[in-house]
Amino acid sequence: MAEFIIFLEPTRPQIPDDPTPREAELVCLHFEYLEKLTQQGIVKLAGRCLNEPLGLVILEADSLEKAQKILQEDPAAREGIFTGKVRPFRIALHG
Repeated sequence: MAEFIIFLEPTRPQIPDDPTPREAELVCLHFEYLEKLTQQGIVKLAGRCLNEPLGLVILEADSLEKAQKILQEDPAAREGIFTGKVRPFRIALHG
């Protein structure tokens, strides 16, 4: 398994703090999706920056293509309220 990092950005900077009802629903589905992947041992860490609308996900996948598929299947990305970039990553230290 390889490690990857996904950088997530909302398509509207207001989404994290002032979402529309539909955006709020999708953010909840996004959280549930990542929570499920965490329980499966795929997601190692996920969170958002507090000073700008940016989130990140560190995960394990067999390939870059599979990591990209995980992003594409995220409800918030699939519905276009988040965009993401997947990059190979290596955890050097873990607490």
